[in-house]
Amino acid sequence: MKVGIVYSQTCMEQLEEKIYADTPEMKGKTLQSIYRALKDMCEPVLMNEDRFTLPTLRKMDAVFNLSTGLNGESKQAHIPAILERLGIPYTGSGVLTHAVGLNKPKSKEVFMANKVPTPPFEILDTIQVTRNDLDGIDFPMVVKPTDGGSSRGVRKVNSYSQLKKAVKETIPKHSTVMIEPFVEGRELTVGIMGNESLDVLPILETDFKDLDTAVYDFEVKARIGYTTEHTFRAQLTPHERKIVVRAAMKAYRALHCRDYARVDIRLQDNVPYVLEINTLPGLYIGYSAFPTMARLQGLTFETLIKRIYLHAMERS
Repeated sequence: MKVGIVYSQTCMEQLEEKIYADTPEMKGKTLQSIYRALKDMCEPVLMNEDRFTLPTLRKMDAVFNLSTGLNGESKQAHIPAILERLGIPYTGSGVLTHAVGLNKPKSKEVFMANKVPTPPFEILDTIQVTRNDLDGIDFPMVVKPTDGGSSRGVRKVNSYSQLKKAVKETIPKHSTVMIEPFVEGRELTVGIMGNESLDVLPILETDFKDLDTAVYDFEVKARIGYTTEHTFRAQLTPHERKIVVRAAMKAYRALHCRDYARVDIRLQDNVPYVLEINTLPGLYIGYSAFPTMARLQGLTFETLIKRIYLHAMERS
């Protein structure tokens, strides 16, 4: 059975240049490890989406999808859409889930409709922001591009002047921005695997005490990832764990995630506010949250990859 490992060499090299700046020997190891893990179960084929052709893709019996896409607001959904058109099973969530997951307002609307706790929000589509546009959302607040992942462009603002500056810098690149109240509390990330039956990995917590930021944005993630002393296994009471897991699983189900996903939560006053969901979590060794959580559960990286693959094959 031929299984294509679809990835973008351009995107992967650009990200690895940042996250492995201090450990250049790690570059390329994630892809190699995924290849080795799948080799025990099938005939893996590395497929750089920057170059491969549809006739080549048609020869695959299945795909291990690592593609975050190259262009467009729903870019993470592009490879899944092509695979569905060709009738090729693949790992991870489907087209609509990826498209909605990348659109923060749409995903929050889904959360709200399914009674998943999430902060209220407003959308701004002009750099001429007035106080009436805030619709009752008070400072401090968080400004986010409405599209994209990995917390790119996310920032906390404490005043009207900071808000205007953030919107002015973000709108030209993303057309619209979303604002929501800044939620004080504990920053948690929850890894979930499975389909009908779900498995929750050990929950991670990030401590901002010694960091020069109040939000875990892309630049901070690129600098420290999820493997330094700032991120650790969350110490939760049984009640706290119960409500956090319940909120994460409701978010996972609400967006119809498949095989694996990661849910980011702020726990404040015993309310687990779902901030967003990553429908295609990073798997970078020594950096990403998902392999870190799997390791805390006693899973090797190879076992994690095999489980993702098996989840996809079992439902296909």
